[in-house]
Amino acid sequence: MVNLEKKVVGIDVSSKFLTISFKNAQNQEIVMNIGNLKKDILSCLKKLDQKDYKIVVEATGSYSSKILYYAYSKGFDVYQVNPLTIKKYAEVRNLISKTDDEDAKLIRDF
Repeated sequence: MVNLEKKVVGIDVSSKFLTISFKNAQNQEIVMNIGNLKKDILSCLKKLDQKDYKIVVEATGSYSSKILYYAYSKGFDVYQVNPLTIKKYAEVRNLISKTDDEDAKLIRDF
């Protein structure tokens, strides 16, 4: 069952970097870039409480497997979305420009 009370962490994945978008406790939008490495992922996940956040990641095969695995092992609810779904969602919202920051925000808002 999906918990609608949790805030969403949207993550855009590339081979070397993760772009992470979420809203903090004061509802301020935070966007950050970290390496797609175990130490960077675990360090970032320590800053988030699994009771307050769920992780949504765009499916990118092996590149997204690390964040999904480590987030799940830390107790986060994790979700993987199809990249085509995010692309169509952006089209519906009439968003043309495509940066990693904007993709992470789209994934979060989706």
